[in-house]
Amino acid sequence: MQASCRRWTVWFLGCWVSVACGAPEMAPTLQHALNGTNSVVYCPTLLMAWDRLAGIVGGPVQMQRADALVQRLNDSPCPDGVVPDEACVVLAGYTARGVVGELDDVLRVKFGAEAPAVPPIFMDKSTALVTYACLQRRLPFPRKFERSPNRVLRFGNGSHATYVLCFGFSENSAVAYAPHVQIVHYEGPDDFVLRLETKVANEFIVLAKMDKPASLLTGVTRVEKNLHAENKGFIEREINGKRELYMNMPDHGDVMAVPLVNLNVAANFPQLCNRNFINRGFEKIWLIQVYQDISFKLDESGAVVRSVAHAAAAGGSAKPRRFIFDKPFLITVWKKNAVQPYLAAWIAAPDMLVPYAGP
Repeated sequence: MQASCRRWTVWFLGCWVSVACGAPEMAPTLQHALNGTNSVVYCPTLLMAWDRLAGIVGGPVQMQRADALVQRLNDSPCPDGVVPDEACVVLAGYTARGVVGELDDVLRVKFGAEAPAVPPIFMDKSTALVTYACLQRRLPFPRKFERSPNRVLRFGNGSHATYVLCFGFSENSAVAYAPHVQIVHYEGPDDFVLRLETKVANEFIVLAKMDKPASLLTGVTRVEKNLHAENKGFIEREINGKRELYMNMPDHGDVMAVPLVNLNVAANFPQLCNRNFINRGFEKIWLIQVYQDISFKLDESGAVVRSVAHAAAAGGSAKPRRFIFDKPFLITVWKKNAVQPYLAAWIAAPDMLVPYAGP
């Protein structure tokens, strides 16, 4: 790397999933703490591109006056098997060696008409390097869930509750969804985990209603434990010394109501910018911008995931159950046998949901 090269561009393009209080937060890693009342969303595209950046500079990224986030990114590589290969593009290289044209070709081959455009900053003559990751996935449900304009849900608590649009099934239609909905955990109306199958083989969506975990990772670990528990075909629980058995799929009388999610989050990471690398041979280079955005939609038809990031540098019930997501809940999107999801979102506020516009 010549000392005269003083700019580096890194682009992290991640998830677009259609599954369709303060500002929502972007979580660069799953270790992100859930301290407040904000919604939080994570997609591993930033980590995927950061891993390629580390490969170019010859090891963990080292920076002058490094922020703690640098160490978190170095210590949190995206595990193998998390992201479907056919849904992502990861590429890094030198602009002088044609990586921009190669990237454009690869995106068009992989995603066709839905291929994202190569970022304009890649055309900047001062750009020396790019590292880029793109994850794009559509996850339709095998059977469309029920939804009507007047099907609403009161989300939140007390005076902070908001009426939002929702989808699901009713007491009379629950059995029709039994092949596509698995109840993997059930301890009551405020503690349960549902697995929703999709038309994409070996990929599914998990909705978990639980008390707020300390971090996204804590919530994901709890879900992962439920997913990998022994499947007995039923769920057993004890209440006041009385043993109850529940089918691990919807049964007559069960009800499900899930808010429509329309999540769009964008964030810059200034704490990673304007400081030189100290990796040997890259001392004259520094990041000047790090950016990521994620779009996540969930509705009765299924899901779609999209995330963009770039850095520029020089489950017969004992009784009917109610699966009502009227309080904060966790959404995760999984590939079968993966140790982590490729999208996780803690929905804590109605600003990420579709409001009811009626009376």
